[in-house]
Amino acid sequence: MACSEDSQRSAGGQLSLGIVFQEITGALTRAFGEKGVLISDVPEGGPAHAAGIQSGDVLLAVGDLDVSTPVEATRAAGAAEAGTTMTLHLLRGRRARSVEVSPIPAYDMAALAVADVAQASAGLEARGLTSAQILERAGIPATARVLRLNGRPAASRAQAARELRGRQPVTVLLRLDGRQFFAVIEPAP
Repeated sequence: MACSEDSQRSAGGQLSLGIVFQEITGALTRAFGEKGVLISDVPEGGPAHAAGIQSGDVLLAVGDLDVSTPVEATRAAGAAEAGTTMTLHLLRGRRARSVEVSPIPAYDMAALAVADVAQASAGLEARGLTSAQILERAGIPATARVLRLNGRPAASRAQAARELRGRQPVTVLLRLDGRQFFAVIEPAP
């Protein structure tokens, strides 16, 4: 799981769009496609959140620069200057969209992240949803919190069990140690 925050340096200090990127690899390519960089977290109150960007969106380009790794996405976002607006080209559920976002000082984003810590215990613990073998195969730590299954909130163990009983892969949004990331649980062979 390669993740990268979008903080970048400018003449006035570090700036942030309020996005955490994740590389699209393995089973995630079936859920999100092969192009771009997966957005795994958009802290509430940040510029990206205000612009309507969501976890699960795929960043294809920043302005005219295509991106395919978290590092490329961070560098492209780093071209912004304080007080300017940049255009992010995204996919959401296979639909293309463009969004204008203005970076803010990274210390402002850090203050918003502190407020987000209260949500760390939200969701269901992964170990209670399925076997340790299935979690290990999907690369999911047993102590991770399951926030969403196939884009829907993980509201109860019963709802999670219904999602996981199917014959289709299940896309899971998880939180562990203050970080959000996606994984895919494949159906048992």
